[in-house]
Amino acid sequence: MSLSNYLVGSQVVLVFERDSEVRKRVFYYEDRLSSFFKTPFLILPVPDEADGNIPRFESESLNGYSRIQVSQFRTAFFTRYSDDYRKNIKAVRKYINDRVDLLKEVVNKVHQIKYVGFIFDVFIEFDEREINSFLKNITKFNALSPETIDFSVRYSVPYKSRYFLNINVSKSRQDEIELDPKGRIIGKTEKYIHGISAITDINSKLLHQKGEKFNFNVIADLEEEIFTLVKNNNLENYLTGEIA
Repeated sequence: MSLSNYLVGSQVVLVFERDSEVRKRVFYYEDRLSSFFKTPFLILPVPDEADGNIPRFESESLNGYSRIQVSQFRTAFFTRYSDDYRKNIKAVRKYINDRVDLLKEVVNKVHQIKYVGFIFDVFIEFDEREINSFLKNITKFNALSPETIDFSVRYSVPYKSRYFLNINVSKSRQDEIELDPKGRIIGKTEKYIHGISAITDINSKLLHQKGEKFNFNVIADLEEEIFTLVKNNNLENYLTGEIA
């Protein structure tokens, strides 16, 4: 079964030239993104001279499923999907597209974008006793045994001579989440759900390294590529590197 049936989360990251005064852009972000995110944004108590990768301000979406964080180097848009959305990949795509269409305009107005990345997080539930045998059968890695605690397959490759594709498949477990009647997270139980995580990260850093100037068409193309990847591939493809 294709990975798109198990999508639990996503990230869209827009990377730009360092902006040591990014905190001053918060009012513009608030003004333009208030239709999707709570205002005022939370300004984090981090000195300007501190690590530029630390977020300087952030906000949660009005619906409670997404979050935006802005550092001196990037703007990141995170989402965790409810069961209803996970069953409807078209709804996921529209959700991302509507917000990224606005977000890219905001970021491009106040920053110089270098490249963009899309990251999808897939989680497939397994009986804990069957995970290692499944992984061993696919990967032929003889050291895998019923007692193996941790195992992962990671690789990074140029993709279509334009992008970098990073794949990470690993044993994983998630907290069992308690939801309200509307499907929103209200807390964690004391139980775990065991399974296999498959993370797809495709980004345009390769184009940036080649000296190509960023344009919005890249975002649309990356979106198409990542949805195609999770639709056309399964765990076996990712574990063996035979990406369709």
